[in-house]
Amino acid sequence: MRTGAWLLLFFSIVGAEAHARPLAEMVRDLNALQNRMAMGDIAARDEAARQFDRIEKATFAAEPDFLREERDARSAVIYLLCGGGAGGLRAIFEAKRANEILAPLLDVSLRYAEGDAGALQTLLQFDPRRYPAGLGGHLALVQAGGLIGSDNGRAIALLDLARLLLPGSLVEEAALRREISILDPVRESDKLGLLAVRYAAIYASSPFARQFWGLLPNMARGASVSSLFASRFSLVLDKAPAPDRTAAYLALARRALLAGKFPDAGKAVETAERGDLDDRAKRRVEIYRSALSVLEEKRSVAALRDIETKGLPTEDVQLVQLVASVGEKLARPIEKKAPVGGSDAGEKSEMATAIREALARTDELLKRADGK
Repeated sequence: MRTGAWLLLFFSIVGAEAHARPLAEMVRDLNALQNRMAMGDIAARDEAARQFDRIEKATFAAEPDFLREERDARSAVIYLLCGGGAGGLRAIFEAKRANEILAPLLDVSLRYAEGDAGALQTLLQFDPRRYPAGLGGHLALVQAGGLIGSDNGRAIALLDLARLLLPGSLVEEAALRREISILDPVRESDKLGLLAVRYAAIYASSPFARQFWGLLPNMARGASVSSLFASRFSLVLDKAPAPDRTAAYLALARRALLAGKFPDAGKAVETAERGDLDDRAKRRVEIYRSALSVLEEKRSVAALRDIETKGLPTEDVQLVQLVASVGEKLARPIEKKAPVGGSDAGEKSEMATAIREALARTDELLKRADGK
């Protein structure tokens, strides 16, 4: 009887040890799946969801002292910061069985995972550079997310750090998207161009790439101030889905139009209308083509006003209204003035002034619409 009891105990221990896996290994596998997901691996996305579930169940069944190991404690923090639930980790922490060095960070990470509103502010007190790359990168990304909108300068520094610590990962993918969204396309066009090219080259198939492509029209503002950015931006546009590419080229056309660079605007419109366009995109292209004919060729505004603008972006509607206003002003008879030097320089000067003033008003309204 005694022998049978010992055998039962032996096999139960062996079975548990064979089945159990260190948390560090499970979190490492989770991050690997997330990184594959960022590269466009659809199967990895589903598997990552299952891995989250496996880890949470493992925390309830784990030995009470497993968080005393620094490696497992670090992995627990990473798991919590990358979307994991507190699960059984909270009970272990409350029992004072966590690694003493990492206990403060583990405490606030648990509160963050549980939705504590003040946890993010407390997380900002920890320096990501003090930890290994895996933990430091996740920490920097979460910290940056809490600063966007209130301290963009510090947020950008943290996003840069996150990218450097974990290249080729979901952390870098998210850091690139967030940084691109807050960089000023005019003042920081060189850096923006580099980040956009990297994102398009590596993460174009990410399940979150939709957010990146949606930033293209705003990024287009940088093309008017930097030829280097313009060349980099064209590389990004080559990889963009057709609707986003069209929207970006129309944004380029708008910037060129507002600057009075009608040939550049014409080229952008011509490129925008290539490929299969839905009805909405066709109407947008027609607006810019008609606007050019009004401003560059002094054509009638009738065709521009006839375009149905319902459901189109605010900037397109404003452009129709303001270009039509300019066109009507240009169509009015201009008072004849005494020719200067036997030329019509006075008439051309007045026309140019009218265009510049109207375009300046358009630019200001569009900036307000863009929230700039």
